[in-house]
Amino acid sequence: DGIDNDGDGTIDEGYDADGDGYTQCGTDVVAADCDDGNADINPGAAEVDGNGVDEDCDGLLDEGVWSAGDLVVTEILVNPHAVLDRKGEWFEIYNASGESRTLNGVEIVSGGETHQVQSSELLTLAPEAVFVLGNDGDTAVNGGVTLDYVYADIQLSNESDSVELKVGDLLIDAVTWDDGLTMPDVAGASLFLDPWYFEATANDSPASWCMGFEPWTLNSDLGSPGETNEYCPEFDRDLDGFNPSTGDCDEDDATVFPGATEVWYDGVDQDCDGANDFDADADGHESDAHSG
Repeated sequence: DGIDNDGDGTIDEGYDADGDGYTQCGTDVVAADCDDGNADINPGAAEVDGNGVDEDCDGLLDEGVWSAGDLVVTEILVNPHAVLDRKGEWFEIYNASGESRTLNGVEIVSGGETHQVQSSELLTLAPEAVFVLGNDGDTAVNGGVTLDYVYADIQLSNESDSVELKVGDLLIDAVTWDDGLTMPDVAGASLFLDPWYFEATANDSPASWCMGFEPWTLNSDLGSPGETNEYCPEFDRDLDGFNPSTGDCDEDDATVFPGATEVWYDGVDQDCDGANDFDADADGHESDAHSG
């Protein structure tokens, strides 16, 4: 009846509407029923993976589908310059699992504090998509960042700290920074994972990270929250002697770099000069043998 009839400070503590043996309030030793209108949902139920329902009332949905490395931390802003730290910090995660993942119930651990992702809606992340989490969702004060989720109870240190993603006891991914000892460290730029290393083991290495290098909006700090990262300008991933900052236009192909021999009419700009590959004589007309 919604009234504390016995004056013990708990309301309707013995009420079990669906008759599954678990009450709405629970006790000191028995967890509360999270859906007292459905007898198949209670703390003693078995989780059914893949249906987007928290049958066992632990805050996690479909926890049996998770594996280490399903999520990868790809970008972190721990030391904003445009706004206050407590307003402007955020981090980005990437779904590397190859399947959609529901983030409800995932735990964020940093600085000894833990926050469990909770929402009345399903937070579903598609394969190869990114998701941004931060501690202030107001774009007017957080530096112009559109957050997908706002957390509480944790704060990312400017100096040495880490962020971990966990599902129950399973560690999905973790990244540690060390006040500039090995990881990038500058006010006003994110820690930025090169997309070549979007993998939960590769992002453990400081050599996989650079500093954010472009503003995401007018007068913002440097980074790309909510967008898949560009290649770090100084990284030569294909080992051809060039990188994006020195003109390499394809870091996935070691045969493509400034000064390479151009192969005409193959649709590839081997020498990165931007010329039309179907107009070898540069007269403004593509070859008629190639639909010109």
